[in-house]
Amino acid sequence: WHLEELSYQASMYQSSYHDGRLDGEEKGMAAGMERGREAGRKEGREEGLKAKATEMAEAMKQAGEPVERIAQYTRLTPEEIADL
Repeated sequence: WHLEELSYQASMYQSSYHDGRLDGEEKGMAAGMERGREAGRKEGREEGLKAKATEMAEAMKQAGEPVERIAQYTRLTPEEIADL
């Protein structure tokens, strides 16, 4: 009986370790995926803001606004404005 009890306890320990490890991996993957989604959303917002600033700069440039004013309002560099 004693050996069976020790074997059972060892089996339970190994099983709980394995289950805990799998649970930890799942939680880690979920957290990693959420961080990845947030990074993607942030990158998308930044790209959208940049596209809007470029669109505004193009309109201001066509309207004859000075580069300094365009840079001030759009936060684009004078080099970026010159490339439009």
